[in-house]
This record gives sequence, structure tokens and C-alpha cells, in this order.
Amino acid sequence: MTHESRRYEDTHWVIDRHIPLALLIGLMVQTGGVVWWAATLSTRVDALEKLIVTSTDERYRATQAKADFALRDQRIDTNLVRIGEVQEVIYRIDSKVDRLLQRGAVNGTPE
Repeated sequence: MTHESRRYEDTHWVIDRHIPLALLIGLMVQTGGVVWWAATLSTRVDALEKLIVTSTDERYRATQAKADFALRDQRIDTNLVRIGEVQEVIYRIDSKVDRLLQRGAVNGTPE
């Protein structure tokens, strides 16, 4: 070998058939492990996404339920006020009927 060809061999990498079998097996096992880890990670991320969607839906339902309960309570309060007003009107009508009956008894008209 000449001096120049030796310098070329010293400066450049050369791949030849002298790669140990243990190294190849190790690289394949490591690659398989990385693929398995990525698949597991993808499955976990999918499960977490579903959990987040479910939690968001439940939170929305809970918020919506609170709003529905507040609206229901407001309607109940409104109905209670209206019932009170109706009771007052009934009381006034009853009083007027009683007065009319008393006038009829005083004036001598039959009931």
C-alpha cells in the first residue's frame, strides 16, 4: 500500500462483513422495543383523549343541569307568585259573593 491509500483508509469509515451478530440482534431488539413503546404510547394517548372527551361531556352535562335547575327554580318561584295572586282574586270573589248574599238577605230577596 502506498502512503496515500493508507491515509484514505484512515480517514474514511468502511463497512464490511465484520459486524458482530450480537450487535445486529441487539439493534433489532432495540428497534422492536421502540416500535412496541410507540404503539403502547399511541394506545394510551387514544385512551386519554376519550377520557377527556367524556369528562368534557360530563362537565357540560353538569353545567347544563345546574342551569336547568336554576331555570326550574325561577319558574317555581314565578308560579308561586302567580298562585298567590290567584288566591287573592279567589278571596276577593268569595268576599263579594258573601256581600251579595248578605244584601239579598237584608233586602228580603230570596237566595
